[in-house]
Amino acid sequence: MAIIGIDLGTTNSLVAQLDSNGLAQVVHNKEGSNLTPSVVWLQDSSKKAFKVGIEAKNNIGQEGNIYSRFKREMGKKMRYPFYNSDLSATDLSALVLQKLKQDYEDSVGKADSVVITVPANFSNEQRQATLAAAKAAGIETDLLLNEPTAAALYYANKMGKDLDGLYVIFDLGGGTLDISIIKAKGMDVEILASEGVQKLGGEDFDDKIIEIVAKKFKEKFNKNFDAEAYNFSKNDAEEVKKALSTLDEKKITILGPDVPKTSFTITREEFEESISSYIGQTEMLCETVLVEAKIKKDQVTEIFLAGGSSRV
Repeated sequence: MAIIGIDLGTTNSLVAQLDSNGLAQVVHNKEGSNLTPSVVWLQDSSKKAFKVGIEAKNNIGQEGNIYSRFKREMGKKMRYPFYNSDLSATDLSALVLQKLKQDYEDSVGKADSVVITVPANFSNEQRQATLAAAKAAGIETDLLLNEPTAAALYYANKMGKDLDGLYVIFDLGGGTLDISIIKAKGMDVEILASEGVQKLGGEDFDDKIIEIVAKKFKEKFNKNFDAEAYNFSKNDAEEVKKALSTLDEKKITILGPDVPKTSFTITREEFEESISSYIGQTEMLCETVLVEAKIKKDQVTEIFLAGGSSRV
């Protein structure tokens, strides 16, 4: 029986399954990558011609009708303009799920059961919107699993031992922050407290990188910085952010029609200062969730980090 789990993320999504040894294993998409960017490029008004994933992401800023970050608006009234109509976050999420489903079936075969993870602080409306997106993608499931629970079960699976104690799941992804405290005994997981911010994550860090570049550009040329005109995309900002997780500084080059080729250096210190208010929010949320769970820090057995932005 093939059981798969889908992480429908703000920035990236993926599919995993249990292998023959009962261990979690990520299944590559058709491009050979673990991660599929949650980006949709609609190429005509019929919505029948579209690209999802890395090709769509690489064309952000160069083509129209490319949508990202829509998980933040699941279950809300936000609409995305599209020709003479508009789209919901549910519509766009369905296209991402359709891509994940098709890639899995082409590589492995049909799944017998599908579980989709959602943030612990997702409202009922957001959960229903996720199920609606799955149905629109041809995925029949009523199985939604809170992301902190999924993370805890993954770590238990990876370590090859049962969990026993109180654990903090710190999940800082591309678009959302979730912090949960769980009580685990074997495979029984109880969420004691969970708090989150639905608009705080790596995408916001990327915006700060662009702000740093814009400030340096303004100081040097006394011109306002246009990321598209000067060939510095959100993808470039993301790469700088990733580099500064291990490097003290990162050099970038700006090209534009009315300025000479110019290099700027962005330091980790500058970056960390620019995101300090966001980090402050994560710290306050940690304190809040400890109070809600009625536990002290020295009672925590272990902390599990999830989400790519936790590397920052």
